[in-house]
Amino acid sequence: MSPQALLAAVDAPIRTVARRTPPRPQSIAQTPELVTTAQAVLAQGLDLLIRLREQSYSRVLAPFNSSIGQHYGRAVERFQCLARGLTGREIDYGARSRSARIENELSYASIATCEVLRALKQ
Repeated sequence: MSPQALLAAVDAPIRTVARRTPPRPQSIAQTPELVTTAQAVLAQGLDLLIRLREQSYSRVLAPFNSSIGQHYGRAVERFQCLARGLTGREIDYGARSRSARIENELSYASIATCEVLRALKQ
């Protein structure tokens, strides 16, 4: 390519391609793939909780400075936000409860997981 052609190409106006965005559903509840996927992930989480002991769930590990329960609790709280937002048009992940019980008590985390699964079925 000659220098003149290269300069012409650089100076040419950039053409943008209009992208068609898919139509937004009337509500989040009209996205069954989201609900199905969330239920599958929560079922995996419940399976994990069944296999753990209380001590393993709440023990803080040195290199990470956190426990399985702390990580799992944050995930469950976000799924709670998802379940609350299904009836509306907005999911507010910042409105999570930040429950110490979910992070520290294996049985409470199991109950919270089951409650979210029930809420997603409705």
